[in-house]
Amino acid sequence: MTAAPRVWLNLLTDYSNGMTSKNYQELYPGNDIDPTAVIYPGVVMGNGNIIGPYCIIGAPPEWKGKEYYYGKVVIGNNNRFTGLVTIDSGAENTTQVADNCYLMKHSHIGHDVVLSNNVTLSCGVKVGGHTIVGEHTTVGLNAVIHQKLWIPYGCMIGMGSVVTKKLDLMAGCKYAGNPAKYIGENDAHLPDYLINRKQFPGE
Repeated sequence: MTAAPRVWLNLLTDYSNGMTSKNYQELYPGNDIDPTAVIYPGVVMGNGNIIGPYCIIGAPPEWKGKEYYYGKVVIGNNNRFTGLVTIDSGAENTTQVADNCYLMKHSHIGHDVVLSNNVTLSCGVKVGGHTIVGEHTTVGLNAVIHQKLWIPYGCMIGMGSVVTKKLDLMAGCKYAGNPAKYIGENDAHLPDYLINRKQFPGE
């Protein structure tokens, strides 16, 4: 990955800000993208996505010393970003959003994050860089997730929670508080083979 000069980054920003809904339809056919959204070059997108007002997708990573690196973002199918959602490009790997994710206003995805299928981020959620969020995970209002964590399948993170690197999360469980702690089970989205707690990944 090469470093992008400041002038080049300014040109990229100007390019994105000058886009119209028609331009976006040409670049990303099959998606509904608000003309106020800013989508940087390097973003790859599937079909059926709804990108709301003032979303910023693919901006350089917020990583001291790597602010001028320009990476990639891959977005799958049928995701909805309601508005003011920010997704940073990858610094070492590709930032990824899989399929059927729902990201509410002011949620932020850091560089190199991977969101699996059917993830919901409520308003104001912040996901630190290099974090992997498992399928069918729901993160509540204004929760913060430390970088380089793995959130297993089917977790629920309560609103305002702070998920630290010391927390050992298990699939299909609920966590809440500052710092977040285990508060119960969340079997709603668990497949049958994971209902047996002995088979949980990470135990």
